[in-house]
Amino acid sequence: MASLLMSLNAIMITILIPAIIAYLDRVIVDFYYIPLTIIAITCTATLFLWSKALKPISLDYEKTIYSNNSEPSPFFFGNFYKMKLIGFRNYYQRSLATNEGLAEFVLQDIFHIGRIVSRKYQIIRRANIIFLNGLFVVILVCVILIFCK
Repeated sequence: MASLLMSLNAIMITILIPAIIAYLDRVIVDFYYIPLTIIAITCTATLFLWSKALKPISLDYEKTIYSNNSEPSPFFFGNFYKMKLIGFRNYYQRSLATNEGLAEFVLQDIFHIGRIVSRKYQIIRRANIIFLNGLFVVILVCVILIFCK
């Protein structure tokens, strides 16, 4: 759903710019620049937030989150992507030697993945709110412009 709305916003901006330029005198005379400006700002803000939500988080940031006073999880690739195979094999075998270690790493991973996904969903939710409110305001302004002529 997020990628569909992101594409929709990008298409709307792409169509708005040539349409405004082609009919600039009419846009100014009939005050259409007001709803067009609002929809352009809404689409741009929505695209910015969605791209922020889709942007991967730095591996160094993830590594510090995953290793709070405990051994980093061997399942998160950010903890071992710079290791050689033999080093990773030793680390993996040592880390998962007990069932308690395995359970702790699974618990850590599920918790931290949930926090990251939650943060991304909050950003996407804000983007949706901006988009829907922007559309509502644009429709309201268009109705006012039509009835005030």
